[in-house]
Amino acid sequence: MKKICCLLSVSALLFGLSSCDDEAYDVRLGAQRDTAPVTLHAVRYDSHRGVDSAVVEVVGRGLVIPVDASGCATFELAVGDYELRVSRRGYLPVIENVSVTLANDGSDVPVVSARTLDVNLHPLTASAKGYVTRIAEENDRRYQSGAIVRIELTDIETDMVFETRTDDEGAYRIDSLPEGASLFCKAEWYDGGAVYSGSQELSPLFSEAQSGLPTIAMTREEYSCSYDILAMPETPTGALSLTFPVAADVDAIRIDQILVLDREERQVGVLASWSDGDRVLNIRSADPKGWRTGSTEDYTFSVNVPNVEGGRLTASGTFGIATRTGRLAVVRSEYDPATGMITWPLLENALSYKIYVADSDDNDYVVKDNFAPEDGLTGEYPVNSLIDVNERKVYYVKVVGVNSQYEGDLAAAKELTIAHINPYPVFYESNTNTLHWQSVGCATAYRIYLKRQGADTYSLESTVSASADNSGEMSLSIFSIIDRGDYGTYFVKVVGVMENVSGNVNSAEEVEIPYYYY
Repeated sequence: MKKICCLLSVSALLFGLSSCDDEAYDVRLGAQRDTAPVTLHAVRYDSHRGVDSAVVEVVGRGLVIPVDASGCATFELAVGDYELRVSRRGYLPVIENVSVTLANDGSDVPVVSARTLDVNLHPLTASAKGYVTRIAEENDRRYQSGAIVRIELTDIETDMVFETRTDDEGAYRIDSLPEGASLFCKAEWYDGGAVYSGSQELSPLFSEAQSGLPTIAMTREEYSCSYDILAMPETPTGALSLTFPVAADVDAIRIDQILVLDREERQVGVLASWSDGDRVLNIRSADPKGWRTGSTEDYTFSVNVPNVEGGRLTASGTFGIATRTGRLAVVRSEYDPATGMITWPLLENALSYKIYVADSDDNDYVVKDNFAPEDGLTGEYPVNSLIDVNERKVYYVKVVGVNSQYEGDLAAAKELTIAHINPYPVFYESNTNTLHWQSVGCATAYRIYLKRQGADTYSLESTVSASADNSGEMSLSIFSIIDRGDYGTYFVKVVGVMENVSGNVNSAEEVEIPYYYY
C-alpha cells in the first residue's frame, strides 16, 4: 500500500487542536482508495475562538458539512485537489484550496497525517464611504457620478462581491464589509471610447461607517490598440496595409513613427497614406522599383502613431514578397565524420531548412533548428549543434527544405546516421595488462582497433560483445590482441557498435600501450 499525506496550501496550519473532536465525515466521493483526514476549524479573526453554526462546502462535489459547537468539522478526503468554502450567516465566506497527495510511494504501510486548518472568519459589520473624482483636462478635478466602485480583498479568497455606483455628488457607500480585513478600492467610469480609472488601498475597517476615507481620483487610460487586419503587398509596387479599429490622428503623426527596415537593418524610404476614415494605413516603397522580392521576411515594420481617442495605434512584424515558392525536392544531405559537418546542395526554391533529429532512445523526429544558409551552392551544419556530446547515442538526422508555401516531405528525406557511441573514457592498466572502458547503454558490441607505433592505419583486431545489462565497466586483456612475446608500443581504439551501426574510428579515444619486457 502507499503512504498518504495531506498537504494544505494555506496561510496558517495548526496541528492537533484539542478543541476539535474526532468525529469525521467520510468524503471518499466514490473512490476506493486510502484517504487523509482533514479538519477545518472556523474561528473569529480577532479572538481565534471557534465559530459555531458554520458550514463547510466541498465546492463542485455537492457536499455541505456542518461544524460542531467548537467550530470544527473533520472529514476524510481521497487524493485530489479540493476547493473548500467556509461560511456562516453574518460572516464573510472564505475559500481555501486543499490538496491531498500521495507520499513515499515505496512504503508498504499506509501512513495518514492529520491536519487542522484554522480558517479566520470576519463579521460583515464594517462600512466604507467616500468620494470619486475624475481628473479632466489641465488637472481639473470633478466629482463623478455613475462611477463603478468595487472593493476587493487583498489576502482573502472569497466569492462575495462588493460593488456600487456613485451618486450625483460623486459619493459612494458600501455596507456589510468584512471587519478587520485589508481592502483595495477601485473606481471606473466610461465616457464613450475613453476609460477613467483609479484605485486606493484601505486600512482595515471596523464597525460603523468610516469617515474621511481618501478620495479616489480617476485618470484617463490611454486607448491603445494594434491592427485587426494585415495585408501583404502582392507586387513590388503594392502596399503593406494595416487596418486599425480606431482612426489615426493624422495631423499629429511624425515621420519617425512609421519605420521600415531591410534584412541588414537599414532604414527603407516609404510613402504612407491613410484611407477608410483614417483607419487603414497603406505603406509603399519610395523606391520607383518598389519592394525587393525574395521572401515574406525581407522587411521589418513598426508603427506607433497617435489615435483620435488619445491613445496609440501600434503594429510590428515582418513582410515581403515571396519568389521562392512551390513544392520542394528531397534534400540530398551527407555527413562527413572527419569534419563533423552535414552538407547538402541548396534547393532553388527553399528559403530555409529544418533540421530534424531522432535518436536510439526516441525514434520520433523533432525539429532542432530552422536554418537559413548564406546564398551559395551548398548548405553546411555542424553536428555538434544537434547532439549532446555527453550522451552516447545513435542519432538520426533529416534535412528538409522550407519556403513560404510548403515544407519538404520528411518521410522521403534522406536519413543520416550519426553513431556517437564510442566509449569514454578508455584507459590501460599496465600492472595487469588490461584495457578498461565505460559501457555505452545502447551498444551491442565493441570493436577493438590496434596499430603499432610507426604504422599509418588501424586494423580491426577483435570484437567484444556487450555485457548482459550493458552497464558498468568493460575489461579486456591486451593479450587477446597482442602476442605476449611481441614487445613494443601500441595504440588502441575502442569503437561502439549498435546492431549494424558502428561508431567512427577516427573520433574514438586513442590509448597508448607501452608493452615491454623489464
